[in-house]
Amino acid sequence: MFKGFMDHWVPTRDNLTTFWKQDLPTVLTQLDELKRDVDYNHFTFYTKWITNGIKSNLPFMHNHPKASNVKTDNQWGNAIIDHLHKQGCSVGAMMQLMIFEQPEWGDGMEIGQWDVPGGGTAEPVKVADFTHEDYPTRLAAIIREHLKLFPGLDYLFLEFEGLDHAGDVSGPYKRWAEAQGKPPLDQVSYDDETLAYCRILDVPLGVLWSREVREMLKYYYARNMDAADAVLKEMNFRGKVGIVYHLYEYEAFIYPDVIKDRMHWWLLPWHYWTFRPGTKQIQDQRKLVGKDLLKQWKDAGHSVCYIGDATIGAIRGDRESIPQFYEHCEDLELEGYLGMGNPDPRLGLRWNSVSDQDCLDARELYARLYGKR
Repeated sequence: MFKGFMDHWVPTRDNLTTFWKQDLPTVLTQLDELKRDVDYNHFTFYTKWITNGIKSNLPFMHNHPKASNVKTDNQWGNAIIDHLHKQGCSVGAMMQLMIFEQPEWGDGMEIGQWDVPGGGTAEPVKVADFTHEDYPTRLAAIIREHLKLFPGLDYLFLEFEGLDHAGDVSGPYKRWAEAQGKPPLDQVSYDDETLAYCRILDVPLGVLWSREVREMLKYYYARNMDAADAVLKEMNFRGKVGIVYHLYEYEAFIYPDVIKDRMHWWLLPWHYWTFRPGTKQIQDQRKLVGKDLLKQWKDAGHSVCYIGDATIGAIRGDRESIPQFYEHCEDLELEGYLGMGNPDPRLGLRWNSVSDQDCLDARELYARLYGKR
């Protein structure tokens, strides 16, 4: 099981991380110091999140002048990959491919706008119309460019978050329903198991949980994953590819089905237990369900990497869940465990409510979990 952390190559507000704009000696020193304290063997970087963190030649991607990759023509990122490889660590790129910056993304291929906290963009980002006929072409172009510019990458982790936050599926669903003979959006149906599941976990029941919308999502998600696979084959990528989604929300009942015919794809479910409030009874139920889903996916033959909290939720709010889920992942012999965040109070990735002391506490906790050199 690889044991890793995450930080941003993408421009982000300074209170969350400054890793993305530091010079190379500074970030290499930080990674080495963390390695001395916590024996991680993997690091993943957001190369495309709300913003773009590489120097891109694609017309629909925005290059940020303060980003270290832009300033160095991507030499910065490649040097980080080489350095981590010399330390015996694998390296992944995580790409959020549902949301894009204005004005580069253009008009006519969006289904909403999202003002993301912490994104650091002057305008809300656009939620891409993942059903558009041109979307797979853009998706393929982003992946192709990443593999060309950063040939040392060992993992590609793709994420399509945003639909449940700010996406409006009414237009795509209307076209789908008319073509497939499905009912209109206000007449979609829900199975009893889904209704009970959402009630027990206190999850809002929206159309994304319906039978008909779920069927549509499976079709287009499969189409887009096939477009990604075609590029991986074209570029002779020898690493691993995976899909990132929330542990127990609606995508947890879509992607595992989609990749039954694509078992080379890893599943990367995530959750940070201080992020979503609930009574102790509800939280305990969510944890039971989350652990059971991880076991189900592993037992079904999937390669699974759990993305848990490091410095995203305030560790003082829940110290128990991190080791509980890490130990559960070890017991299941998952392929990986990825701690979201970089426990360094000076420049590492953290979220809004996380203090310097929280970062230090997380560093100490992960030293116990991952071990020390």
